Amino acid sequence: NVFEFAPNNFLCEIQNIEDTNEQAEEIDDEYYTDIIASSLVIDGETFVQYRDGELLKNATVVPLFEEENWDYSTIPTIKENEIKNNHFVFNFETREFVKTVYDIIDQEVNEVNIVIDNVVKTDLSAHEQLSLILGAFAKLDIKVAIKRIVFDLTKSKRPELNDILQKYWGYTSFKPLKVYADPDISKDTIEISQADVIESIVEEYENGNLHNKNFQDIFLTAPTGAGKSLLFQVPAIFIGEKYNALSIVVTPLKALMLDQVNQLKNKAHYNKVAFINSDISIIERDEILKEVHSGQINILYLAPELLLSYDISYFLDKRRLGLYIVDEAHTVTTWGRDFRVDYWYLGYHINKVRKYAKDANNKSLKFVVVAVTATAPYGKTHDVVFETLKSLQMPYCKKYIGYARRDDISFEINHVNIDGNLQLQKINLAIQKVNEFEAAKKKTIIYCPYTSQVNQLTSKALESNLVVYPF
Repeated sequence: NVFEFAPNNFLCEIQNIEDTNEQAEEIDDEYYTDIIASSLVIDGETFVQYRDGELLKNATVVPLFEEENWDYSTIPTIKENEIKNNHFVFNFETREFVKTVYDIIDQEVNEVNIVIDNVVKTDLSAHEQLSLILGAFAKLDIKVAIKRIVFDLTKSKRPELNDILQKYWGYTSFKPLKVYADPDISKDTIEISQADVIESIVEEYENGNLHNKNFQDIFLTAPTGAGKSLLFQVPAIFIGEKYNALSIVVTPLKALMLDQVNQLKNKAHYNKVAFINSDISIIERDEILKEVHSGQINILYLAPELLLSYDISYFLDKRRLGLYIVDEAHTVTTWGRDFRVDYWYLGYHINKVRKYAKDANNKSLKFVVVAVTATAPYGKTHDVVFETLKSLQMPYCKKYIGYARRDDISFEINHVNIDGNLQLQKINLAIQKVNEFEAAKKKTIIYCPYTSQVNQLTSKALESNLVVYPF
């Protein structure tokens, strides 16, 4: 077969085994489970995976289709707003392509327009599956035109976003951001505004909830200082005020959570924000949840383990979920597994909420996942972006890959000869550099691996009449 799932040809209703497994429920002990290993439902139609592993071990397999070779870098592009309803958008993760391919073959379609994104470049399974589909279409004399999506990173912003910026932050304009125009092909950059990203987030939410259109999640990498928190706080405020939707921010550090909430309350004077973590009492938690449910809180910061411990309705009650924001998103990857284990399961949680959670009208929740980080190399050996997207189960998303090089940072590395006690000489050299910076009226931060070295530096600085602050 072209893929492992085939249409259900049994004259009986087949249980959705994949959904049952995901919900950790018991699979019915039906006679067909001896034949069927799994099943899934796409647009109301059941597809089954046969339990044929043992059979194939003792069989000679003659491939009917061969993988078609293709080169991602030579595929022409298509803008997101040019995609039509009759285009075959290949989304490997959702597996909707299974039904689409069968429909194309059954309806004897002669020509197909396939649209892909860069997941097929980085995910070997997705690449292989698309190659098989192209091979099958070639065997059936179905003409294929294949294009790759290029998202429009510039948006015309609505004036209300500037109003929010000025009201709460006191700024009259958004900052510029430098991002890669098409990082799969070249290192060319373009300059966009913070407003372009914010408008895009709001637009995707409205596509799903107002216009009943397909919508994309948003992934952003940007260097420290680019205002990443503002990029999700402004749309969260707008969506909360206009649509009464709650935005949840998942962050791995309590200190980061407290800092962002305090910044919003004390500096921006925005009070519809709160956090829940292990530092607050059960009574305080209940009070915050009452305010969330009544619409007095529009942005809720949560630790990942708390979010994963409850059904999403515990936090939402009857409210809509606006944005599901994953701050410091790189911590879901292999680097982060020792850092915060609960981040591993966020992708599973996002998928589960999308499939099974309902709003007050018993409709599926349509929310935009916004993942942001400053620590995510793109492409090649140490790629963190696609590992993050795969872990969060958000492959088909709009990506803003920020220009990471910091032209305002330089390194000065000196080789020195040290006589005598190494640790003592390190302290003396550090104080010498601080004196030089003080004379030049430059600010200085010294990082130390041990508290004892901080104390030694502080004592030595006082001997030299330098005012320093240990931290």
